[in-house]
Amino acid sequence: MNRPAVPDILRIVLADPHSTGGGQVRYVAALASELRKRGHDITVACRMDSLLERLVAPENVRVLHLSYPRGLKPARWVRDFHLCKSFLSEHRPHVLHVNGSQDHWLFASVNHLLGHPCAVVRSRHNTYPVSAHILNRVLNRKWTDWQILVGPALMPLYTGHPVFDPSRVTVVQNGVDVDRFRPDPAKRALARSRFGFTDVEIVCGIVARLTPAKGHRYLLEAVAGLKDEIPALRILALGSGELEQELKNMVDALGLSGRVVFAGYREDMDVCVHAMDFGAQPSVGTEIAPFSVLEIMACGIPLVVSDYGGLPYAVTDGEDGFVVPHGTAEPLREAIRSLALDPEKRRKLGEKARQRVVRSASMDTFLSGTVRVYQSAYDRVVRRR
Repeated sequence: MNRPAVPDILRIVLADPHSTGGGQVRYVAALASELRKRGHDITVACRMDSLLERLVAPENVRVLHLSYPRGLKPARWVRDFHLCKSFLSEHRPHVLHVNGSQDHWLFASVNHLLGHPCAVVRSRHNTYPVSAHILNRVLNRKWTDWQILVGPALMPLYTGHPVFDPSRVTVVQNGVDVDRFRPDPAKRALARSRFGFTDVEIVCGIVARLTPAKGHRYLLEAVAGLKDEIPALRILALGSGELEQELKNMVDALGLSGRVVFAGYREDMDVCVHAMDFGAQPSVGTEIAPFSVLEIMACGIPLVVSDYGGLPYAVTDGEDGFVVPHGTAEPLREAIRSLALDPEKRRKLGEKARQRVVRSASMDTFLSGTVRVYQSAYDRVVRRR
């Protein structure tokens, strides 16, 4: 008897447990929008009033509200379990694409209880270690059909790990809408005006949560060392987080008052990044395949990035940006000096940066790779029947 074919149009649940978030939430929102445009039936399983719910609201996708409790809260877990069970029984999705720990355990366990009718796909977004205990082996080898790694820097962490089957681990590089993120003089004028930058000021931008892992302190220290040599140099920090007040205090202590703009979290990033003359991403932790770096590059803006995690996979030193050692300010300062003082270098590196993203990190490439994983994962479900 021939097996039924994997359908071209899939019913997909995209799940994420965060109330706020950064690149991971934007990853799920981008998938929801673009997969829906291509005809797939999309449900987003998220917390009520979460950032993810706000981001997908214009897309008119189905939303399943779950609480994703942390810790021992049995009543809320039971409620989520029954909501998931009812939803899967009624809508019969082909793919459950989970992105965190709570949603992974929830959907995989409900799916197992129902006889594994859906393919479970887990995306891995960070370098947090996965324990090799027996429950994780059951979750990832038996209850999960495929693992997506969002950047090649993760591959060494997973291919030799006893919890994972390396034949069911695939790298799918994050993708960017290169039509939305592209050089645009009108957006540049709007963004520079919005943040109060004059034509003569040189703006180094960073798009990142204000957390220790993102390395803002090294950027501030680097620019402080240039404040007399390049008095027109400014910093634009896009993002919010726990270190905001500490970083503002650091700005004052380093004598950078009036030279740093903390702009908070922004949803119109395609406009905001155009305020930059160049970008910086001096991360010291958890950086794998940041959307922000690819989006800035797609706009024809070069960056200085650290050599941590997946950043060297996004930028080639001296070709489309600069890569410097992480956790130190001096090499970062020299790269910033080079870009700040040479507009022609910025232009040439920026052109190469956009070409790289268009070639290897477009939305079409990202979606095609993701859908291929869905089809391979669902084929495993079909073969088990």
